[in-house]
Amino acid sequence: MANLPAPPGKPTVYVVDAEPLSEGFVDALAQLAGRVGPPAAAVKSVAAPSAADAAWYRRFVDFLRDEYNAVGAVMLSHASTLFEHAQQMFDELDDDVPLLGEIGVAIRAPGTLTALAPAKTAAQQAYEHIFGGDSAPPEALIIGATAPARALALALTLDLVIIENLSIA
Repeated sequence: MANLPAPPGKPTVYVVDAEPLSEGFVDALAQLAGRVGPPAAAVKSVAAPSAADAAWYRRFVDFLRDEYNAVGAVMLSHASTLFEHAQQMFDELDDDVPLLGEIGVAIRAPGTLTALAPAKTAAQQAYEHIFGGDSAPPEALIIGATAPARALALALTLDLVIIENLSIA
């Protein structure tokens, strides 16, 4: 059973993964966060084993909503599971959350808890950086149905077609 973090004493962003993050990685994230966000925000690792039950995800979302200094969370893993078990607990969902079936970032503002799925934007920016942003390719072969593959498919097409249970003999 995964434990919830202790109530934060100052603005804190939580990074959720299956295992505790190394101290060096947390320190690097805190330095990066200081460049793009409030410099006083702390970064805390939260370990949620892959066997965490649905109740843990709901308690974690309640924690984010209720703790004054909890400013948000980034899901390094468990984004699909958080969506599955707690999507209805968020006040706002960005347009990509239901399309990708995941919550990669939770942002808490007074009175509002917002769920974001930034994977599509990241995939689109990576594609444009590598191949140029003038146009989408005439064809693309995306193998797999992982979250990054779904995000890339969404980023590359205006008309998203979801093919379920595709198997190749």
